[in-house]
Amino acid sequence: MPQPVRLGIGALRERVAIHTVSTTVSSAGYQTDSWTTTDTVWANVASIPDRELYQAQAIKASLAYRVTIRYRTDVTGKTRIVWDSKTLEIHNVRDLEDARDRFLVLDCSETS
Repeated sequence: MPQPVRLGIGALRERVAIHTVSTTVSSAGYQTDSWTTTDTVWANVASIPDRELYQAQAIKASLAYRVTIRYRTDVTGKTRIVWDSKTLEIHNVRDLEDARDRFLVLDCSETS
């Protein structure tokens, strides 16, 4: 039986904010999106090398990141991450291998 994946003490040492979007309609009928901070959590943030960039669903961005956080159900492709004044669009959300429902891995790209 495979051993469970363990992240060492201090592996989640970056603070990231999880943002969700809400759409409002003005009195003139225009829709506007506004992002609000849902939570701030500890994470591991690493840049993705170019060859992994292709494998990670072919993210077409010059700056791509892999963010690992503790498992939660409210993080999807419709949420985004803000880290170190960078806004990261989430392209893929998956469980960390052999650590089901303990950690999430987010493949992200930096937006302008």
